[in-house]
Amino acid sequence: MINFSHRWIDQVENAFNRSHSGNQVRDFVVINYGRVVKELGDVADPKKAEIAQDLWQIHEKMLVLGWVQTKKNPFNNHHPVKKILQIDLRAWEKGLREGKVIHAGIVKAGAGFYLDQFAIQKKALNESFVADNLEQLLKHVETRREKCLLKFDPIAEEKSLWFERLNIVLLFIRTSHRKKDPRFLNAALKLNDWYFSHFQSQTDIPDMVRFLLVLVEQELAFKELFP
Repeated sequence: MINFSHRWIDQVENAFNRSHSGNQVRDFVVINYGRVVKELGDVADPKKAEIAQDLWQIHEKMLVLGWVQTKKNPFNNHHPVKKILQIDLRAWEKGLREGKVIHAGIVKAGAGFYLDQFAIQKKALNESFVADNLEQLLKHVETRREKCLLKFDPIAEEKSLWFERLNIVLLFIRTSHRKKDPRFLNAALKLNDWYFSHFQSQTDIPDMVRFLLVLVEQELAFKELFP
């Protein structure tokens, strides 16, 4: 189990002025993870493959954080996230206007997922494209605050909108880890604070599971930036 000292916790709280403490985040994740596992039923159902994969990751990351004691993961890693081929990434990129994922406050659908895929593949020609769009998304969140990430192109149903938003939060968290840049973690923290009220009354399992994954990755990023 990792021993998070009071000094470390104080550093995090003071540096980011978070509305929800690390303990609150931990309790929320552990309680809702248990609830979802109980309600989910047969995760062998192909329709639940993405949910099962998220739950597998959540359990593994909670082990690292010391939030669970059972090392045996109740989920099998049968559906690992596959990297998208460069040709498919380029096809998505060509559909962007002027190579930008956001225009006039409207975000291109898939921005969080595809930018993360571009970053994972670490091609030299990806770097400026990813970096420029990350800065634009960060500026959008910092200036629009609670009114950020409200509109996507093409227009999606409300359920899809939450996946789009949470994928951008994941992008920010993973960027903070890759670049050791706390600005992106701070933006993710703000987004999660704003989204907390929605998920406290959320019963939809796929959305909840993705939010739990976002939260555990957030806390692991804190560990990385504030050892």
